[in-house]
Amino acid sequence: MNNLKEELDSIDNKKSSKFSFKAFLLIIVFILTVFILFSFVNYANKRNFEQSSNQQVKINNELLENNERLLDKIDELEEDHNNYVSNSKKEINDLKKRLKDSKENISILKKRINDKEEIIQSLNSKLNKKILSDKSNNVLTDDLTIQETDLDNFDNWKTSPPPTSTPQVKFIPYDDPPKPLYPIKPVYPNLAQKAGVEGQVLIQCFIDKNGVVKETIILKGIPNSGLNESAINAIKEARFRPAKQRGKKVGVWITIPINFELRN
Repeated sequence: MNNLKEELDSIDNKKSSKFSFKAFLLIIVFILTVFILFSFVNYANKRNFEQSSNQQVKINNELLENNERLLDKIDELEEDHNNYVSNSKKEINDLKKRLKDSKENISILKKRINDKEEIIQSLNSKLNKKILSDKSNNVLTDDLTIQETDLDNFDNWKTSPPPTSTPQVKFIPYDDPPKPLYPIKPVYPNLAQKAGVEGQVLIQCFIDKNGVVKETIILKGIPNSGLNESAINAIKEARFRPAKQRGKKVGVWITIPINFELRN
């Protein structure tokens, strides 16, 4: 009986020890399984984190590149803006200068216009005085005649020969004689009218190629009557169509008679 009990106890002990070993093995397997699962999960998370990090880095790099491009564009726009502002200021300054120059030119033109108006007024005043003077000098026009000088009949002029003491002048040949552009009308002096002085004043003059009388010489005159001076003034104020030689304008000496006659 005792031997059987011991055997039974021995069998139970063996079973208990086997159970403890199996339990230990199960625990180890469980721990390994948990560790493997944890490692796998950790690896997966790490891999996902790395992928996310790489993607985030890529996104950040793209954002940085975009920001750099935007900054470059901003710098370019700012430079364009500065250039536009600078050019606008320059154009404004140019316009101001032109406006100032225009105002100065307008002022100069106004001054010239005023000067011309003053000249015109002065000429009108002189003309009015001349008209009044002519009217005053021509009070006795019903009693006198001043013959108009007609150079078309140059060859038919009947003039007295010059005295031997007349200054010599150089003869210049011509084909067409000079002709006055309008009749020569000297003023009959009041002194000569009242004194009843009549006669012919013979004047030799040089008419240049522009038709302007440059020199005059009295070949025959009526001294102390004012007729000589009146004849010279009338000839100097006249304008001529220049003489021509072979189709070319030339200056020549000619003799012009001025006749003063009183009407009966």
